[in-house]
Amino acid sequence: MRASDQTQVQVLGHEGKVLEYRPNLDPAPRWHQDDQGLHLSVMSAHRIYNMWDWKNPIVVKITHPLKA
Repeated sequence: MRASDQTQVQVLGHEGKVLEYRPNLDPAPRWHQDDQGLHLSVMSAHRIYNMWDWKNPIVVKITHPLKA
C-alpha cells in the first residue's frame, strides 16, 4: 500500500485526542511512507486498569491510499 497526499490513518474507537492521564502526550496516529512501504505508529488509548495488559486488537482505518 502506498500513501497519497490525502491519506489518513485513524484508530477505530479513538478520536486521537489527549489522554486524560497523560495530558502532554499526543496520541494521534502517525505514519510515513518509504521505499519499503507504509509504516504506522499507533497507540491504544484505553484506561489502564491492568498494568498495560491489553489483549484486544487495535483496528486501524486507512483512507485515501493510492490505488495499485
